[in-house]
Amino acid sequence: LLTMHSAAGRLYQVDVRLGPSGKGGLLVTNIEAFADYQRREAWTWEHQALLHARAVAGAPELCARFERVRLEVLCQHVRRDSLREEVRSMRERMRRELSAGDALRFDIKQDPGGIADIEFLAQ
Repeated sequence: LLTMHSAAGRLYQVDVRLGPSGKGGLLVTNIEAFADYQRREAWTWEHQALLHARAVAGAPELCARFERVRLEVLCQHVRRDSLREEVRSMRERMRRELSAGDALRFDIKQDPGGIADIEFLAQ
């Protein structure tokens, strides 16, 4: 349903490989499994995504629980030196893989000084 084509094109592009269990796992889990995954297994980039995540639909108590888990994960103690290195490494990988690499054109999102650098600094 998420990747279904219509006359207007595809509504969403979903990369199921990015889920907790990869391509072979469930696309969604219950809130307890989500909380456990975020506390124990999630990668730094997944925590960065939580900075922007918001519950936009669903039972009010589920939305409130999601927000509590989100805040708990984002406020947990981290080692700054390892976090800094993980974020730097992730940004460099993004730059290598996503930059157009055209010296004559500035990629406003991926090139050094672009939007992605600003987002990473803010996070």
